[in-house]
Amino acid sequence: MDPLGWLEDLRERLKSSLWFLPGVMVLAAVGLAVAITVVDRWVEGAAQVEVVFGGSADAGRSVLSVIAGSMVSLTALVFSILILVFQLTSSQFTPRALRTFLQDRVSKITLGAFLATFAYSLTVMRVTRGANAGLDEFVPRISISLAFLFSLATMGVFVYYIHHVSLSIRVSSILERIHADEAFLIARLLTEGEERLEKASPANAPSIEAVLNSEPRTVRSRGSGYITSVRSRALLSEAMDKGVFVRLVAPVGTFISLDRPLLEVWPAETEVDDRTLLSAVHLGSERTIEQDLGYGFRQLADIAVRALSPGVNDPTTASMAIDRIEDLLLRLNRTVIADDVRRDEEGCPRLRVPRQSWESVLHEGLQETFYYGRESPQVAERLRALVAVLGEEVSTERMEPVGLLLRRLNGSL
Repeated sequence: MDPLGWLEDLRERLKSSLWFLPGVMVLAAVGLAVAITVVDRWVEGAAQVEVVFGGSADAGRSVLSVIAGSMVSLTALVFSILILVFQLTSSQFTPRALRTFLQDRVSKITLGAFLATFAYSLTVMRVTRGANAGLDEFVPRISISLAFLFSLATMGVFVYYIHHVSLSIRVSSILERIHADEAFLIARLLTEGEERLEKASPANAPSIEAVLNSEPRTVRSRGSGYITSVRSRALLSEAMDKGVFVRLVAPVGTFISLDRPLLEVWPAETEVDDRTLLSAVHLGSERTIEQDLGYGFRQLADIAVRALSPGVNDPTTASMAIDRIEDLLLRLNRTVIADDVRRDEEGCPRLRVPRQSWESVLHEGLQETFYYGRESPQVAERLRALVAVLGEEVSTERMEPVGLLLRRLNGSL
């Protein structure tokens, strides 16, 4: 198993988790509380310093109790705000945009700050005691003072979080975030394409057609879901070790049912570990934008179509989504959309991962938008302007599917 690919999968999962960063902050806060209380035991004269807490053990426990209780209340409030944001985004825009909020670092840091302050206060409260039951009084004054400062800092974090949420739920912010993710993916594909051109195979290297001269052995899926990511290095490593050619049957973003063909191997008689091959293709319950070229277009199209529904009736939002689709199509036009073909050191092809075509991406972003937008004068005019811009920039071959969409807009289809 490719360790780098495994780490990449883990990184993506942790990136979309709402608990990982707050959990790390809580553990760090507990460790800090233990360390500072040790320092408090060393600094016996800290009570004489005016900047630290100067009350009794009971007063210190009361302060820590108030801080811990307020942090629990604020944490519940933040969770309530998150749920409302999820509900608003799902109903007003598209449920496929929820993943961007799950990856929002500000929300994770805010939750982590409140939970960390709560855990810190409880840890310090545990060692704060008066002179009873034969035990010496211990008032960790520096620790209590830090808890007070942490509570003030979390108030600032909470105010910033409210400001951040008010900006992030705007339609322009959601559209821009989806646009930025898709633009980054397109730029990455462009860079990878240029690198493959620089590493051209030798002139005498066998072609893929020469390899595919027999019937392959089919590796079937052992689960169901969308192809969300492919660890090409792991597949290439296995193919080179066994001396075979491996082909993924469908591009990332395709739904694969249980026991359906997922991979093909040439030559068929060569023994290959199917578990290693299957582990390199991740199937998820929903599409992601990490390697899925059409998913960003799908999200923008969903927002445009939802805005054109009778219940929302917001053609301006639809036009804003089309603005982003136009920019992404122009970026994609500068990219050679070709299957990802990997070769060994001798130039022999070992792996082929298909990519979505220009036509499929175009339909993801514009097919439904053209269909539902023809009833809105503002959106119809914006779509005609998009066609005019594409006509100036893209090739005649790539304009053929655009022409079909334009005829649908004009009502001739």
